[in-house]
Amino acid sequence: MTFEQRYVHGRKIVVTIGQPVPLADFPTPVKWVTVQALRGNTGYVVTGSRLVRAQTGELNSLSLAVPAASPPQMETYTDIDLMDVYVDASVANEGVAFKGERA
Repeated sequence: MTFEQRYVHGRKIVVTIGQPVPLADFPTPVKWVTVQALRGNTGYVVTGSRLVRAQTGELNSLSLAVPAASPPQMETYTDIDLMDVYVDASVANEGVAFKGERA
């Protein structure tokens, strides 16, 4: 089995704050996926359901700190479809990187 057949990895950028985007645009079931804020981010990024929000006054999930934090903060989800994990950011054009094992 090749790396590409066993694992999935990538990045997801939030173009418009307040409009969460899924990690995948098509069904991608995984055994696990770990998500980390991108190093160039200047604001906060959150992950969760399609209702997740990162803006001040609307924050409704645990936020991933700006990656300069030591150690970097990550979130891991198990037995989920990447279409069901959404990302929102407090600053436009920021996002996350992720890696997981296909189910």
